[in-house]
Amino acid sequence: MASFDTLPPMQPQLVSLLEFWDRKRGGRRIPARKEFDVFELRPWLGYLHLVEVIDAGRDYRYVIYGTDIAMAFGIDLTGKTLDAVPPSARDAIRNAYVAVRASGEPLLVEDDPVLQSSLERVESLILPLSMGADSVDRLLIGTARVERSANALQERRRAKRVPVLWSGQIERGEAWERCVVLDYSALGARLSLELPGLSSGNVIIAFGDFGPLRARVAWRRGEHAGLEFEEKLTPRLVG
Repeated sequence: MASFDTLPPMQPQLVSLLEFWDRKRGGRRIPARKEFDVFELRPWLGYLHLVEVIDAGRDYRYVIYGTDIAMAFGIDLTGKTLDAVPPSARDAIRNAYVAVRASGEPLLVEDDPVLQSSLERVESLILPLSMGADSVDRLLIGTARVERSANALQERRRAKRVPVLWSGQIERGEAWERCVVLDYSALGARLSLELPGLSSGNVIIAFGDFGPLRARVAWRRGEHAGLEFEEKLTPRLVG
């Protein structure tokens, strides 16, 4: 299996789905949709979504919405576009899909904003698929339900890092570029961005209610980058 260092730890069923996706793509950047047989996907059925990219990413349509997830949370988006997603979650979902389509890399959403419960959260692993060319035309999304207080170690980890899907802006020199903030903590943030050549140096970032914040580029892997804030955020801001 290829290295996916930019992905946070995830549930075992999502790890196995990621490994399956990686085997299917072989040495290519993105596997083809036609290579994913329903029979082979049986271990994950009921917890899988298939999303169609419409009009070069201007919209997205749920071809399949996991039946078990739909029954558990009382929401079925099969055949619907993002307009059917609750407004409070729509921008975050769109940002995630745009990020995966731009990078061609898997993305883990640690607390799905559509599927909310006080007792559990849903991890969603978004995997890019192609209909033949090297473009991302479909998104295969595996989900896993997790009790919010089931694992004390995981809870401590989540308290330190806040998973979000927020639009942001990053400045290098005098130019501002758009980015997507995947998560942040008191010390830094993990981003998805298309800005070439940004692998080191100092930047300024603004996202959500934060900013402008001075930061340093700590690492860069493909479309993902990690920033270290110059000044630590206060616990009140991190949550």
